[in-house]
Amino acid sequence: MRRTNCFWVILSSLALFCITHVLYATDTLTVGQVMQDWEFLESSDKRFKLLFFSPEGYSRYLGIQYMQMLGMVAGRVQGKFVWVANRGNPLRGNLSISHNGNLVLTDYNGVSITINDAQPASSGNTSATLLDTGNLILIEGSRIVWQSFDYPSDTWLPGMKLGLFNVSSSGQQRNQFLTSWVSEQVATLGAFTLGMDPNNTKQLVIWKRGVIYWRSGIWNGYNFSFFPDYLTESELISLMEKNGIGTDASIPVHINNICERNYVQVQAGRRLAPTALGISLIRGYQCIDPDLCLPDIRSFIEQQITLVAKGQADHSLVV
Repeated sequence: MRRTNCFWVILSSLALFCITHVLYATDTLTVGQVMQDWEFLESSDKRFKLLFFSPEGYSRYLGIQYMQMLGMVAGRVQGKFVWVANRGNPLRGNLSISHNGNLVLTDYNGVSITINDAQPASSGNTSATLLDTGNLILIEGSRIVWQSFDYPSDTWLPGMKLGLFNVSSSGQQRNQFLTSWVSEQVATLGAFTLGMDPNNTKQLVIWKRGVIYWRSGIWNGYNFSFFPDYLTESELISLMEKNGIGTDASIPVHINNICERNYVQVQAGRRLAPTALGISLIRGYQCIDPDLCLPDIRSFIEQQITLVAKGQADHSLVV
């Protein structure tokens, strides 16, 4: 009898865990639901997750993770966190929608932070949804009360806007900009900020602790004047030859491979634009070992393989 009771207790616990897990493998949080520290929301296409994380292993943040872009988190290579809700107030607790319709973080001591404090809801009829764009929105009826895209962290996602915008409810302006992390392991506000020049010069500016550090140059309708353009196919071939990568026979094959594997796309003028997949691949290599991305490493490997082919080097030593 005792074994039977234990069996049913274990089975019930597993069932409860599965129900909880399924509940928060969804994209929406509603009034009355609580997302605990170990649970998450997931966009319908499964590219983004909203979850609690500890980049340095202790301080706890609520963030949006992009599963198709690699980054280093707590010493592990995983999806990059592209938005953080509580950069200045790490806490361990849960996420919920309060009775008055606001998104609230609450720690285990009962101390709470209202995420949408600058744009509060006017009723308790709200829900929060993580979209396939990576945008977390708080909806009241059919109206978007607040969205994470209006409060960027350190990553500029498609659909985000930088600059000065009017806030209709208050009549004040909101300055939307990016701010670096202190380091890859510390999510709090760093020294660098990227935003639009407030003097309306149509250029991007990076400030370091409030002092101008870099300018993009004027926007000309196609590009910023100080931005380097993507390499053309012929420019890439010249750089490969200069760095000793490939041969006359293999260089065209290399370029064809990166196009077929969707690491780059050929644009007008035969310019090679990196795709999200290509950028994620390089980012992954950088997380493992930054030297893997250097052209002289590829050149050295090819030289060693050539020596092996000629019988001038021991393949066991090279490999």
